[in-house]
Amino acid sequence: MHSDYNNYCFIGRLVNDRELRYNKKGKAFVHFTIASNNKINKEKVLINYFDMKMFGDYALSVESFLKKGQQVQVSGTAEYEKWIDKNTGKNRSRITFNVNQLQLLNFTERKF
Repeated sequence: MHSDYNNYCFIGRLVNDRELRYNKKGKAFVHFTIASNNKINKEKVLINYFDMKMFGDYALSVESFLKKGQQVQVSGTAEYEKWIDKNTGKNRSRITFNVNQLQLLNFTERKF
């Protein structure tokens, strides 16, 4: 059997504040979306949006720092998800990125 490799690394900014959610088994996870820019040429920039999921205690410990505009570096594995839309009955799918490592970039801790 061949060994395949499923790994990514992105740097981007959070599009919205993170959301704390729970899966069907009741396990908590943090969901957020980042935008990452790729400069094509002098006039054109391609913006990609990536849906991220982060599980476990680490996710719960960093979730309060994940605010809209925060720049992060994330790495982990990609996962193909598919489901049936409850409203339309149509098949839907997307690629979600499971975060194994996260680093806050350009972070200034706020003191209250």
